[in-house]
Amino acid sequence: MSDAKVHRAAIATSTIVMSRLKTIRPHIWIMSALFAGAGVIGVLLLPGENERVAMLERDGNNKEALQLLEARFESGDRAQRTLYQLQRLYEHFGALDKSRRTLEMLAKERPNDAYVQRQLAHFYKATQDEAAYTGALRAQLSIRYSAPACRELIGLLRRKGDFEREERRIESCRRAGYRRSDDLVRLAMLYAVDGKMSLTSQLLQSVDDRRKLKKDRH
Repeated sequence: MSDAKVHRAAIATSTIVMSRLKTIRPHIWIMSALFAGAGVIGVLLLPGENERVAMLERDGNNKEALQLLEARFESGDRAQRTLYQLQRLYEHFGALDKSRRTLEMLAKERPNDAYVQRQLAHFYKATQDEAAYTGALRAQLSIRYSAPACRELIGLLRRKGDFEREERRIESCRRAGYRRSDDLVRLAMLYAVDGKMSLTSQLLQSVDDRRKLKKDRH
């Protein structure tokens, strides 16, 4: 075969190959894009650690969920959700010291969160730590007025015989809107002991007016 014929044959072959590549290459790009997209979607659909913990708890694998959370905690994770989940699981397993530590950390991280402070107060009450419970109630009331917290704190101070602080607490709660008749009468008695007869009379009169108003409504 002459060189000219070989050259023409090579050109013809090259042309055929290039034309076929032009038809194949778009398919390759499309398939590559599809595979890449599937990979991204797969990654996005994988559950995050929070979701994994929730799934483990839902399936009753609380021990495994706790191990995962403790590993996160040891690595420096102090996120609110992590601390909440840890505290709940510690309480579930009866690890009260760890539950208390975690809840106190959460309360320190969120000093203005009334819900967290209330949870800490409930924990102290349940574990019968009266001193800590008293402090938690004070912290709770420093954030937001709460009639139940006022009633609890006033009762604690009364049982301790700390009448001066009891009087100040009833006064501060009353200014915030506290209207429990028994405690207001108690405040009037404390005023009388201090010789504050005018304040005693005014307070008892306001209590009587409220009681009459309630009767009239019924």
